[in-house]
Amino acid sequence: MATVTFILKKPTSKEETPLFLVFRYKEERVKIAIYDRIHPEFWDKTKQRAKSSKKFPEYPEFNSRLDDIESRAKNVFRRFEIDHKTQPSPTQLRILLDKEFNNEPVEVEKKDLFSFIPKFIEESKNKINDKTEKPFADCTVNIYKNTFRLLNEFKDKKKIKIDFDNICLKYTA
Repeated sequence: MATVTFILKKPTSKEETPLFLVFRYKEERVKIAIYDRIHPEFWDKTKQRAKSSKKFPEYPEFNSRLDDIESRAKNVFRRFEIDHKTQPSPTQLRILLDKEFNNEPVEVEKKDLFSFIPKFIEESKNKINDKTEKPFADCTVNIYKNTFRLLNEFKDKKKIKIDFDNICLKYTA
């Protein structure tokens, strides 16, 4: 079940601070800035809404706006689920929410396969194997390196572009 919460950017600030929307589903968490601001003294952390206060007479409208934001975020999520028959990845959801609330999609760094693999190999040297709870063996890292070398040779020999979106079993022979 998807949940939406709101948190202050700087909960101990002495002046108004922006709010973040935090969207959680399954094991995923997406956090985006929304452009509403509130002074921390008017914020109820438990209810995640503005406190009823004479010093902040706009609190009903403010809370109504947060209710609307929460509803719209859940609708974006549901629309994706219905249209794609699956839940969005955190990156996809972040882009959709940013587009919904800020009218500006976030620029997401596009990773290509041949820049991803060296980073993956480097990170593997310090990673812990989930099954054995020990670091990856040097021979495993060497297998990754050899696979990368062979993939490069294959790409050059066949004169094809290999990337995440075109990997298939077409060239198996």
